[in-house]
Amino acid sequence: MVVKPDAGWRRNLRMGKLGLDLTASYLGTQVKQLFSSKAMRGARRQANNRRNARLLRKELQELRGPAMKLGQMLSMQTQMVPEEMVTELTALQMQAPPMHPTLMRAQIKAALGRYPEEIFRNFSDEPFAAASLGQVHRACGPDHEPLAVKIQYPAMAEVIRTDFQALRTLALPARISRHLNGSMLAEIQRGILEETDYVREAKNLEYFRRHLGDLAFVRVPAVYWEWTSNQVLTMSFVPGLHLDQFLARKPSQEIRDLVGRRLLELFVRQLFQLRAMQADPHSGNYLFDEDGTIGLVDFGCVKYFKKSTADYFRKVWLNKCEDDRDKYFRLLEPMFERDRMPTGTSARNAMIEMTRFYNRLYPVDPKHADACFDFGDGAFLKEMIQLGNRLLRHRFLAPEFVFLGRAELGLYQMLHRLRAQVPTSKIARASLAVAGLPEGV
Repeated sequence: MVVKPDAGWRRNLRMGKLGLDLTASYLGTQVKQLFSSKAMRGARRQANNRRNARLLRKELQELRGPAMKLGQMLSMQTQMVPEEMVTELTALQMQAPPMHPTLMRAQIKAALGRYPEEIFRNFSDEPFAAASLGQVHRACGPDHEPLAVKIQYPAMAEVIRTDFQALRTLALPARISRHLNGSMLAEIQRGILEETDYVREAKNLEYFRRHLGDLAFVRVPAVYWEWTSNQVLTMSFVPGLHLDQFLARKPSQEIRDLVGRRLLELFVRQLFQLRAMQADPHSGNYLFDEDGTIGLVDFGCVKYFKKSTADYFRKVWLNKCEDDRDKYFRLLEPMFERDRMPTGTSARNAMIEMTRFYNRLYPVDPKHADACFDFGDGAFLKEMIQLGNRLLRHRFLAPEFVFLGRAELGLYQMLHRLRAQVPTSKIARASLAVAGLPEGV
């Protein structure tokens, strides 16, 4: 059980050893495959994937912080990562070794000035959720109201800085060759560091609760400010099932389609109207009820867009003009970093292919504008990931748009797991028809 974060050098050593262990396991299996039958090779490959996935999941759970965030991202790559690894890494969305109760109580005392039994009527020492940066406990307030108390692991901000410094050092050749965008690394680090500020998260919660309040199918926790600080966040308890639990109950296609429509409605409303995106895209941050109600439970990572950026999204989302190449690239210009407009044939073709992909996902043609997109077909996810990788290789997208792509991919991964059929353009048009928030909000 981890009681406190490892020193920087020890974390780096563990991550390096993990990489060597996985490489050795892969090479050992490849040698054995040379002397195996076809059937034996398949079984051995699956066994190796399961073994490596268990090793990876265990180490990332222990390391927590950015390392565990990486595992969460990998768990969503259902089209690119072996099934055995996805199954194992999915546990990282909600599970990590908890703090020792003594350390947990000390964290609350340091943050709020009192021990939990001096604040709450009831408080469970065992967390019901533990993830990369903190863990969550059930509690009962003085008026018997059910609460969720989120407690940050010790020294997480320092762990994040240490991990990203190591990442920059390890990735130096890729940065020199410009295969890895330094501004993108800085944007990711900034986003994860923001998640360690629970006062900021509480303000995000209130913003979303206020501006999603008219959606009867959404539950957003209420903040209890008197028991909230930078390292402890107390909020109302939101009931519901995580996606795996929800799907295990075998909901009807009608309910899965309903949930799918509502997830997309939430996404486009955030993008076009709120100008803010709940940006940690894994399914562990959503709770589902059998009636189609959706609970949102993690607002540590929220991206606020400038009005000009939100207006740009509203302008281009259902715009079809790629047949006029010059006009099309002028329209896309805000997506690129300054002085990084794509000029090569390969880069421009990748942009054209991306637009054709989106015109299938969100059809503009009036004959198909109300059609349902079948997210159960995984081919579209594989194509989207491949297109995204091509664009990243060209290294011209602004970090803000890379960030949006990550949030969008997380949404589509959930819609795929739901096997939902969703009228994508119809939902987008309805949201585009509503004015966004006024300037300065």
